[in-house]
Amino acid sequence: MHSQNIAHATLGAGGILIHEDHVLLVQLNYGKAKGAWILPGGMVEQGEHPEETAVRETKEETGIDTRVMSLVAVRHRKQEMGKANLYQVFELALQRSEPISNLSLSWDPTELICAQFWEVQKALHSEDVRPLTRMFIQMALESSQRLAQISHPYIQDTDDSGFGG
Repeated sequence: MHSQNIAHATLGAGGILIHEDHVLLVQLNYGKAKGAWILPGGMVEQGEHPEETAVRETKEETGIDTRVMSLVAVRHRKQEMGKANLYQVFELALQRSEPISNLSLSWDPTELICAQFWEVQKALHSEDVRPLTRMFIQMALESSQRLAQISHPYIQDTDDSGFGG
């Protein structure tokens, strides 16, 4: 008898919005991590692309309109009974650039205790921020620094000797 190799996974997405040296975080109001600060995010809905999920969830959880800039990370978590969860984290930008002081945050109190902009360095060092969230923030900062160093993002490759060669 042949065993089937069929993946069973749920898919989620979240967003990192870093603006004016602050990062947008939400505080959970449920589960074993209640009270912890994380990135806005949630489950991908049927027919939705993970990029759309990150933007939708950020709007639903904070009231802020954003757009996707780039993919920062993909996290894979093994769950019970051979299932898994894949979670994509996207760097976001404000739909309209404006000072943080002009932004009005809103959230559903049944899901979240609070939403707020944290100073990036404070978030990176706070035990109240989940470890993976701190790692994702660091990855987004490093990615932005690398992109800022590229003066010409298009690289012409004339070597056809092989992939990556």
